[in-house]
Amino acid sequence: MSKYLVWVGGSTPDDETAKLVFEITGGHPATLRLVQELIWGRGVGPAGRQVKTDDSEPDLNRLTTHHEERAAELVESLVKRLDEPVLLDAVRAAAVPRRFDEPLLRALLKKGRQRDTVEQPWSSGELFVWLRDLPFMEPASGKMRRVHEYVRESILIRLQVTDPDGLEELHGRAASFYASALTKHKVRTATDTLEYGDFFLMEKREWQDKKREWLYHAARLTGDEHRHGVVLEAARLFLDAFWWWGNYVHFDFCDQLLADLELLVSRREATEPDASGHRDGEDVPDWPQMESLYRGLSELVAEYPLRSQKTPHADWPAVRAALVRIQMACKLDTLPARPTERQRHISALLCIFMAHTWRYQAHAGEGGTDDRRLAEQMYRLADERLGPFRGLKEDRWDRAWVVFELADMLWTWAFRDEPPAREVLARIDELWGRAARIAQPVTVPGGTVEQSPGVDPTAPPSGETDWSEVEHELSSNLHRLRGDIHRALGRLTEAAQSYGRAVLHAYLFHIIGGPPDEYTLQFHVDAKAWAISFVRDLWVDEKEALAVECSLEMKKASGPAGLVEQVPTEAHLRQLLTDASAEPPIPVPLANALFVPGPVVRDLGVEGSAYATTVGMAFSVLDPRVSMDLHSPA
Repeated sequence: MSKYLVWVGGSTPDDETAKLVFEITGGHPATLRLVQELIWGRGVGPAGRQVKTDDSEPDLNRLTTHHEERAAELVESLVKRLDEPVLLDAVRAAAVPRRFDEPLLRALLKKGRQRDTVEQPWSSGELFVWLRDLPFMEPASGKMRRVHEYVRESILIRLQVTDPDGLEELHGRAASFYASALTKHKVRTATDTLEYGDFFLMEKREWQDKKREWLYHAARLTGDEHRHGVVLEAARLFLDAFWWWGNYVHFDFCDQLLADLELLVSRREATEPDASGHRDGEDVPDWPQMESLYRGLSELVAEYPLRSQKTPHADWPAVRAALVRIQMACKLDTLPARPTERQRHISALLCIFMAHTWRYQAHAGEGGTDDRRLAEQMYRLADERLGPFRGLKEDRWDRAWVVFELADMLWTWAFRDEPPAREVLARIDELWGRAARIAQPVTVPGGTVEQSPGVDPTAPPSGETDWSEVEHELSSNLHRLRGDIHRALGRLTEAAQSYGRAVLHAYLFHIIGGPPDEYTLQFHVDAKAWAISFVRDLWVDEKEALAVECSLEMKKASGPAGLVEQVPTEAHLRQLLTDASAEPPIPVPLANALFVPGPVVRDLGVEGSAYATTVGMAFSVLDPRVSMDLHSPA
């Protein structure tokens, strides 16, 4: 300890001082730096200006015995020597957010009710620079800074004891700051008309950070109604992220939200002083509703299997139990007669995931007809709640996926037990068409396909094709389902064409909403694997000529001109089909011969990569009718 103080201070402290410093700091580097600055530091204010200082020797014996508040008291002693109240206000304000920059600091230090006429001696920019150079500050991302966590926790504990109202006011200002920042992004509201690309906002790191910080600060405000609203917003945020990404591939944002929610379950408080006056900090359970939500979401992530093909052997009853816990935490076990848009949306998502539990459990054959009935019932309920519901607008993109999933489920079961009834096929066709009209709302002579179902969808679109309106992920899935139906009905050439188009739209999906990522990569792989399994099954069934013919049909349908490799010779294709059907199978060479290759790891998440540019070029050589190919007879 003495050697360290000599090193930073330049003079040897006496033994008593060294012992006292150790008792106060416990040898913690952050508090040692504070003591060093307190004893030997200079009184320099923002912009390098000298300020009035208290030149008396610091009396370390006067510091509190409350261990968790010592770092805060050292900071106060250090800053109070400068005899400028705004400097201490700035330090306390900087400790409230997890990280801060100059605009946030400015919002935190805006004039309060009792200081409306007080002239601030320094600008927020000057204060930020001054704070940045203090010994307990650390760099954060970009230009942001943060108070060292040990010191920050101490300051927050002290504020909670000495000025709880002021602390809540600072959290309120921070929440308002981030709420305002989020309005710069397009966000979902009850009156917005969203395009599919808007949902990719959740992948943007800037938006994620702002939303997480808003949640962090909003959750610190009091009032039962407000806190219930925070629970609902947290549930909606997580379930949207899990619905669009996290149930298919691992999504870091879901993990980050869970970590944030875990912090909200309890709050750090100072304990009551003991007989000697000693006071520590402890985590006090504070929010049963948030704790229930956190546990339900954690269990959902732990039990829910990833990828598009869900295993029937997952613990689906455990997933159901997690969904019920989430529902109860949101107080949505009974939906209000006049629900808010947020309540309606959360309830619909819970119905979707509940449908999954019955649907995939039914695949295991454990519950039979009852499971199928319950799955369909949950999908129908979700469809109803996502439609124009009790005065709320239709949530068309989520609804499109619900009706597709219901059609896919009904088709999966249609041929399992017996030939499907005509009314079942009609129901599947109706659901498929509803989803297709949302996935490809392309303008044609006379209006949109949805508005003018009688127009010829094989005719070229009028005007310029707006590719941003085409939902390639859903289009790919709808083509795959149509391929399955053709295949089951013996229309193998049409099946091959549909599978090829499914691969094409999966390829185009790579640059929708941003550059290729883990999600689009896996989706493209899945689409190719499904198509390859079709021709491989034909080959194994000794329908070799058909396997070759269908492979060539898939290749023709799956790629833009100029991007697909040359057509393999029949001899080469037969060898590739043989290899893909071997034990163990070697399907990749066949996939590479038939389809445009996917991205490699170095392309993922990179704006303007060579691969993303190549996909972008594909749109310039595509036949515009691809934008509405779901509406063609094939």
